[in-house]
Amino acid sequence: MQRLELPMTMDSQEGLDKLAEIVRTARESRGLSLRKFADLVDVSHGTIDRIEKALSDVSDDVLEAISEVVPYTYVELKAISQGRKPEDVRAYVTAEDVFEIAASISKEEQIRLMHMLLDHQ
Repeated sequence: MQRLELPMTMDSQEGLDKLAEIVRTARESRGLSLRKFADLVDVSHGTIDRIEKALSDVSDDVLEAISEVVPYTYVELKAISQGRKPEDVRAYVTAEDVFEIAASISKEEQIRLMHMLLDHQ
């Protein structure tokens, strides 16, 4: 899967606090220790400990690994860590994802969009 790269911005303390809450909730809901959760995510237990304490920025690789075990995508976790709302960066990956947007534009723009999609094939 190709990873969507987000603009380079630093993690915010508010974002790190929210990420800590997400990770802690995911770990505790499974009844796992730091070490067992770290094994599940395939990172060191020290990394999970630092994340849960919101002590340092989190690398993209670690965010990607965490996204496999929490109800957020990598892109959403990256946004959260930067103090942004995950819905502001939601990745549109299926036709159903973009249908609502396409339905909201004028008929002329819908036809133009269909032609662009067909020409792209």
